[in-house]
Amino acid sequence: MPRDLPTDLPRFRNFVRLFIRDRKPYNTLVDGEESTDEQIDLCILLAIGGFNTYPPMTTYTFQNFPSAWLLLYGTIIEVLTSAGILQSRNQLDYSDGGITVAVSNKTPLYQSWLGMFARQYEMMRKAVKMELNIEQGWGGVNSEYALVSYGGGTYYNFGSLNFIE
Repeated sequence: MPRDLPTDLPRFRNFVRLFIRDRKPYNTLVDGEESTDEQIDLCILLAIGGFNTYPPMTTYTFQNFPSAWLLLYGTIIEVLTSAGILQSRNQLDYSDGGITVAVSNKTPLYQSWLGMFARQYEMMRKAVKMELNIEQGWGGVNSEYALVSYGGGTYYNFGSLNFIE
């Protein structure tokens, strides 16, 4: 995936589909694509919202999200969660005349992939959030000496810019 996040939603959605191989030629048991564009768009929004609500709170959007990798993985986690829920809801095992058939029995497989992606995502999300938190605090913590008067003038401290009036 390119280092820069695509600024258009259709291109990013295509990256998601390419990564999870949700294309008709790869889906031998599904006619077409498993996830609709609308479902992937919802998963993108959920991934952004999940990142923003993890402390420290942020207000990133699709256009300014800090990490293409995080958004891709976060979106895939949401896609796998949604598809896994569908598998669970539609699971049906039946037997007749010694033949057993299982329908939509892929829940454990989805959970396995989801767990792997979630562990990797969680480690990176914590690291990115920590870095963003440090960047926001850099130069913004002053001691009580920041506004002390020196020789009748007032001392000002603006991050790395210090001067005396």
